[in-house]
Amino acid sequence: MGGGGLLGSVQNEMSDSDLQATARALLSQIGIAGAPTIERLAGGSNNKVFRLDVGGRSFCLKMYFRHAADPRDRLRTEFDFATFAWSKGLRGLPQPLAFDAVLGAGLFEFVAGRRLASTEVDAPAVREIIAFHRALNRYRDEPGAQSLPPASDSCFSVADNIACLDRRLGRLAAIHAGDPLEKDALQIVYQHLAPACSDAKDALIRGAEGQDWAAPLAQSERWLSVSDIGFHNALCSDAGAIRLFDFEYAGWDDPAKTIADLFGQPEVPVPMAFFEPAVAAVASDFAAPERVQARARLLLPLHRLKWCCIVLNEFLPVGGDRRAFAADGEQRERQRVLQLQKARGILASFSEVSAGSP
Repeated sequence: MGGGGLLGSVQNEMSDSDLQATARALLSQIGIAGAPTIERLAGGSNNKVFRLDVGGRSFCLKMYFRHAADPRDRLRTEFDFATFAWSKGLRGLPQPLAFDAVLGAGLFEFVAGRRLASTEVDAPAVREIIAFHRALNRYRDEPGAQSLPPASDSCFSVADNIACLDRRLGRLAAIHAGDPLEKDALQIVYQHLAPACSDAKDALIRGAEGQDWAAPLAQSERWLSVSDIGFHNALCSDAGAIRLFDFEYAGWDDPAKTIADLFGQPEVPVPMAFFEPAVAAVASDFAAPERVQARARLLLPLHRLKWCCIVLNEFLPVGGDRRAFAADGEQRERQRVLQLQKARGILASFSEVSAGSP
């Protein structure tokens, strides 16, 4: 089963009857009959997410965004990664249950919980996210792990990291100055983001002096990562347990980049006080821990700016279509304003992070 046919533009809106039929088809795969009650859940920025209630049980139905200009198979990537993790006894994620590649739909266990605010992110919560990755990577030499793909934006060399940032920055040139918010976005890109990216690349090159820029990490130095890592993709149960979700970009990556992304993502900022303990914990699982630690420190400023590029994807045609698929017009407008605020915040903090060690 593949990713289904890619649509020429954005997925069409499903009727209530089509949504009900999709839900029933997926439930039938796990032996459950009957018409579920369907509730649209808030918070999905890239996809549509629904709660299904039937027979006294609750499930999560996820409808994945697909676009001709973005061929990534988010459904299969997430389902395969989650299935592997679940098969190894990890329970810090929703159980994957069924999927339909043609419809672009996945069925998962429904997990009750709440998002943590940045002020609630503490050392135990950070340790729990790190512990999930460490537990998963005990199995990284197994055949099932080896068949998983590279993570989206995976980087295995200095050159890869520079190319990733250049590629994302270059895409932003496609923003059209059609309204005041788009003009603000372009001003941020050319007057602030582009110079900051140049500074970050120069700093990485200086820090990597004497290394072969193009030399990739050995397989033994790589690990499995959820990639889009952070508390924006986590729920906290009433008992305080952290459950991770959204593995659409997961796969093989540099463990140092995982840490840089965790502390670089702007959605739910993670206090830098937890950076060094997190790096040390991850690095302890590798033969040369000092290499992982050094890379994580070097990569953090670069990946904060990568996240700045990502939040500005809101103003690109594909990014706009993805948001339109997941949200209504009013929500999308609020989202555009919020993304500009995030971009400004990242750039404001860039000089502080790049001025010294984290």
